[in-house]
Amino acid sequence: MNDKMTFKKKQKLTIAVVLVSYNQEKYILQALEGIQSQTRKPDEVVIADDGSSDSTQQRIHEFIERNGLRSKWVLLFSNINRGININFQNAVDHTTSEIIIPMAGDDISLPNRCADTEKLFLRYPGFLLIALSGYLINDKGDILRQVTRSDRIVRGVAGAIRRGNPKITPMAQAMRREIMYQYGILPHDLPNEDDQISFRGLISGGIVCSSIKAVKYRIHADSASAWLHRQQSREVFLDRFKKDLLIRERHMRYWSMCLQHSKLRNKDTLADMANLKADFYKHLCMVDRLSFLKRLKLAIEFLKIISFKDAVYCLFGSHGIFASKTFRYYRNFISC
Repeated sequence: MNDKMTFKKKQKLTIAVVLVSYNQEKYILQALEGIQSQTRKPDEVVIADDGSSDSTQQRIHEFIERNGLRSKWVLLFSNINRGININFQNAVDHTTSEIIIPMAGDDISLPNRCADTEKLFLRYPGFLLIALSGYLINDKGDILRQVTRSDRIVRGVAGAIRRGNPKITPMAQAMRREIMYQYGILPHDLPNEDDQISFRGLISGGIVCSSIKAVKYRIHADSASAWLHRQQSREVFLDRFKKDLLIRERHMRYWSMCLQHSKLRNKDTLADMANLKADFYKHLCMVDRLSFLKRLKLAIEFLKIISFKDAVYCLFGSHGIFASKTFRYYRNFISC
């Protein structure tokens, strides 16, 4: 990576691994074993289960007892499902370490994850978020493909707003503690906490990406992001698509608020862009009921803040939405 930042003299950071789980009895032991396998042991481990109704909590207890970790690892078990934002934020609140490595209960950390995370944060002391590389695996743990990020600093807040997402996937991310508090706690009622955290990283100077592989990231039918690729009727898919647009609208309002608390010189302009993008998503929810001329007018009105994909949705309506779904489905199928 080419960056002019000087190296920090400090040679060691404190690291907390925060594992959040919910109904992951099939995979939780592999996730816990991944923590145990670290060549650089974490200073803290917090396991936060969000009210699992299966045997996830029991299996965690058994693993803790079997490995003598009762006095070393912190267990936070909820009796009810409160949502991932509350669960994750609560887990972070129970840590004191400088670096937070988040884990899902169905992912597997490779033995080098803590060590290489620490090295990167020491090398780039001015950044709050890093993202390493890894492998996508299926339900059985088979490797579907490797995901290798370029060694670079990802910036570009305006581009993230136009795309509607930070582009950086949550796989193998780690963060400095302050990113969880600098813009307030995670909103309890807003899904996709990974996008919220990634955007915080972007507006805090950028995200350090590394080609070092550090995790096996599980993709399965129950993944929150898998709905796009499921076989479903046009009506069901379109209804889900519209609900997703409403979530995206709320994300943009939240991004605008975060920008107001950032130190970016052009934060007001970017915040206005985010609010305009939110307005666009609100209008796009009606795209299947608009005539071509009205869709064309919508595309022109929001031309400055929409992506090519958004333009396709506007100009071709529901046909464009389904064409985009089909393209992405076969792109992912072929790449697997």
